[in-house]
Amino acid sequence: MNFYGINNEFFLSKDLYNILKIAIEVSDKTNGIYDITVGSVVNNLGFGPDLFLDKNYVYEPYPNKFTINDSLKSLTKHKETTFDLSSVAKGYAVDAVSNYLQLNNFNNYLIDIGGEIAANGLSNNGNWIIGIQDPQSLNQKVSFTITNSNNFIGVATSGDYLNYKYIDGELVTHTIDPRINKSKDNDVLSVTVIDNESVSRADAFATAFNVMSINESIKLLESLNIKVKIIYLEDGLINYFESKSWQNMKYE
Repeated sequence: MNFYGINNEFFLSKDLYNILKIAIEVSDKTNGIYDITVGSVVNNLGFGPDLFLDKNYVYEPYPNKFTINDSLKSLTKHKETTFDLSSVAKGYAVDAVSNYLQLNNFNNYLIDIGGEIAANGLSNNGNWIIGIQDPQSLNQKVSFTITNSNNFIGVATSGDYLNYKYIDGELVTHTIDPRINKSKDNDVLSVTVIDNESVSRADAFATAFNVMSINESIKLLESLNIKVKIIYLEDGLINYFESKSWQNMKYE
């Protein structure tokens, strides 16, 4: 008997349950554009393992594909679904290390796992200074910096300038737009999100805004209190967009 098949309930570890709940939250707030069920599309394009290479992905609400029982911390799949958690799991790992350090009274640290960052307290030279790469630079030139204010700060950046390929002459990136069932098609080069509580959430939101066009992001951010800075192209020139929450950041 396949205990993990369609309509069979199985229990989740605490960490996997937490990751999926964050994914659901961010998906809800981005009208489903953030989608962890694109795993088969990612794999088909060669950015994941040679597993679950079906072409049956459909852009539709999560409840059509799976549901979670919060009281039992269990999951039931309603369709064959391949998760890709790379857009939230690294942030979650950073949060886990950060929580461990704080519980053990280590309050001055910077953690970086694959570009997802947590900074707390002070470095030997004062506040932590985090550099965000210029997406058009080949030598990792810094585009702008972020400084923490002694307290916890979570930073996540999503971009495609380090992970792409050409297939039949077409640029293909690892960021999937679930609405078109293939790599994103926009002029966004890099998205940085700051969250003062959760690197996991910053990680997921950065991916979501990387998928959207700049106009979609601006429209959605009017209703969300999220610190976001987007680097994008307009008429071939670099431009920067900062959400109101980003502009209102104050450092003590």
